[in-house]
Amino acid sequence: MKRAAEACTEAEPFLERIHCSSDPDSLDGVIFHRGRASIVDATPPHVIEPGYPGGFETVVNLCDYFDEEKLERRLEEIAALQAANQECHRKCQGLLRGAELLRQENFRFAERHLHLEKIRAFAARVVKNELGESSGPAREDRRLLSAVTNQGVLTYAQTAQAICTRLFVIQDEFGAAANALLQRIRLEALEKGHWVISCYCPLAPESQLEHLFFPGLRFGIVTRNRLHPFEGIKAAKIIHFTRFTAMEELKRRKQCMSFHRKAAAGLLDAAAETLRQAKRIHDQLEEQYLDAVDFSRVEAKTVEVLEKLKRRYPPAEQ
Repeated sequence: MKRAAEACTEAEPFLERIHCSSDPDSLDGVIFHRGRASIVDATPPHVIEPGYPGGFETVVNLCDYFDEEKLERRLEEIAALQAANQECHRKCQGLLRGAELLRQENFRFAERHLHLEKIRAFAARVVKNELGESSGPAREDRRLLSAVTNQGVLTYAQTAQAICTRLFVIQDEFGAAANALLQRIRLEALEKGHWVISCYCPLAPESQLEHLFFPGLRFGIVTRNRLHPFEGIKAAKIIHFTRFTAMEELKRRKQCMSFHRKAAAGLLDAAAETLRQAKRIHDQLEEQYLDAVDFSRVEAKTVEVLEKLKRRYPPAEQ
């Protein structure tokens, strides 16, 4: 996948690399928009079965290149490492659930004390001044800009800078005002036919919106806080959540909210440590496979896939 992305970078003005949260240095997918193609890792925990085999999806089965007799002799070690790795991920999931429960306590309390009329008015001004009308059909892509990884909470701030030449930053420690504002802008943008990339919180990926990007306009809005510091990023406008929040109510609960935030941060640190442990186990698991793979055949298959991808672009674009 890395080689495919590199091979098509010049032909793709908007190539997407989907990083693995367990190991951000590796890829789980690449999307080639102009080539109208993608490559994904379809192995657990994100299994994907072809819906239209051959006609739409092609399976690249690298398991064909295993020395199965050699691996069969190592089955006991492989099974033990797999079980240990799965236990790390199970523990990590529990820690993330605990952290999100604490964060949601703060989020819901802040949400109850928002000035919704102010949010609606501000959203309308942003849509009018920054977005305007579009001739488009509306399009929305849902993504994650950040994740809890073995390197801690990792946010790809460089993605925002690559997409946008104009960026608004919402300073919001609890995320409630940012979510309400972004949800309002998102809905109005889609009604006006814009292309929107909606980035959700990795701990609440179905409900809490953290960032919006409008690639066609090179404009975006991100939420900045302790988890997503966006250090060094150039902001055209900084929006503080306090203008949309009844701060006197939050101040009364300051000590409790501070406790929740610190406890959640501790659980996230523990989750990152379990992912580091899982990565060490995964590296040991890879060692069991390294000399049991025919890499010459893997290389031949890689070249074949790259050639198929390149044929999806006109010659001048390769």
